[in-house]
Amino acid sequence: MKSIREIIGSRKTLRAWLIFAVVVLWVAAQTLASAQAPATFEPPGPNIALGKSYTLDPAPNYKHCTDDGDLQQLTDGDHIPQTYQALWGFPGCVGWTKQGPVAITLDLGD
Repeated sequence: MKSIREIIGSRKTLRAWLIFAVVVLWVAAQTLASAQAPATFEPPGPNIALGKSYTLDPAPNYKHCTDDGDLQQLTDGDHIPQTYQALWGFPGCVGWTKQGPVAITLDLGD
């Protein structure tokens, strides 16, 4: 049976293979990430909830995004910028922490 040294060769060769593997993995990760990011959001039809009122039970309590706009933000038509990394801390979001099920009741009118 061959030793690792016989299979791989010198330390210089091993280092080169490791650098090559890291570069290949990095390129693959970047390619995968860019392939999964949508260019723009295309709605499937009209937004029937736009501007409509709603109730939240229980009230939002997540400190990083709870604000006075919570009763408008879900139907205001604004989207989170694609460059924003932490959805749960974006001021235009509505969030809860340490809660059970949340009921969002949307009034679509007649």
